[in-house]
Amino acid sequence: MNVLNMNPGQASGNGFLKMMSDMSSLPLQSRDTDIDGVVREILGLIGRYLGADRSYFFQLSSDSLFMDNTHEWFAGGGFDDPEPPKRMSLAQYPFWSGYIMRNETLCIPDIDTLPDAATAEKELLSRHNIRSLVALPLLAEGRVFGFIGLSAIRHFMEWDQESQHMLKMAGNIIVSAIQCNRSERLLNEEHDLVESILESESLKEALAHGLDSALRISNMRAGALFLVQPRDGGMDLVAHQGISGLTVEQGEHVLAGSAICRFLTSHRSIFFGRTEKPIGENRFFIDENPESLALIPIRFKDQFLGTLLLSSSMANGFQHHVRRQLESVAVHLGLAIHLAEKGEEAIRTLEVQPRGATRRPRRHQSCP
Repeated sequence: MNVLNMNPGQASGNGFLKMMSDMSSLPLQSRDTDIDGVVREILGLIGRYLGADRSYFFQLSSDSLFMDNTHEWFAGGGFDDPEPPKRMSLAQYPFWSGYIMRNETLCIPDIDTLPDAATAEKELLSRHNIRSLVALPLLAEGRVFGFIGLSAIRHFMEWDQESQHMLKMAGNIIVSAIQCNRSERLLNEEHDLVESILESESLKEALAHGLDSALRISNMRAGALFLVQPRDGGMDLVAHQGISGLTVEQGEHVLAGSAICRFLTSHRSIFFGRTEKPIGENRFFIDENPESLALIPIRFKDQFLGTLLLSSSMANGFQHHVRRQLESVAVHLGLAIHLAEKGEEAIRTLEVQPRGATRRPRRHQSCP
């Protein structure tokens, strides 16, 4: 076996500097909506420079069960390479995923040298005609975010420490660009929500805007808003999307003290997924068969006002930044409900006042 050792130090220094400058400036030059194009261009730059046939970026799913191939670059050249996997199960490929989740570099100059513990990985790489591979984990906020990798198909390759360091730099630029783009989108989402609430002509309309925003942020399929009813301590379904008619009919009013009411009146945010606490017997929307479900309390100061509920039949889970943003949506909804209640209270006060009670009294003038 003849292994090509890729040492970028042999290339011109000016070429390296230009490549790094191009990678770093791409996120700044692009439009906010073109993050996918930015990532693909970075993968192309680093893949070509380090002599790879394919470069790719995998992101850890929010439930920490899969690695999703979100972006890739392919050198072409007429050689046979089947479509690469779009999703890798961590459980199915424990040898590979173990390196990534331990924040260790996986470097395979020749897949035939893989140990018996990597039988599944060897079969996968052979199926895609991959001879050599390097994969580096990427972190964000102290957690594994995903990994960046290179593959060689036409010949065997071994990327040295300097090459791996460059690949890591490219991966960190990608992670930073994705996070900045995500933060920008979430800020815009929150700004649009506040404007929509302020422009709403009724509380019902404001709540509908809040539910719309929560579904977009979480990428969930269904959601509902329940408000506490002071008259009996139960909860009323006041807004919903993507829920079956049967479930809506059953849940228009939830009786106080019932199992579902106790479930909905949790005073802390609860997020359910395959890797988290099971939903259990009190699982709501039982007809919807959700794999992911969130309950976020709506309150104003210390007053519990209602619950935002989101669910999906897909096991997406909820990433940390999504949880924080959903709780922010709940804060805005709590303020909207409070202001609406204060407005109704003011109207009722005016209605019960006798005619003329609001007139300014005349000053008493004594006769000279």
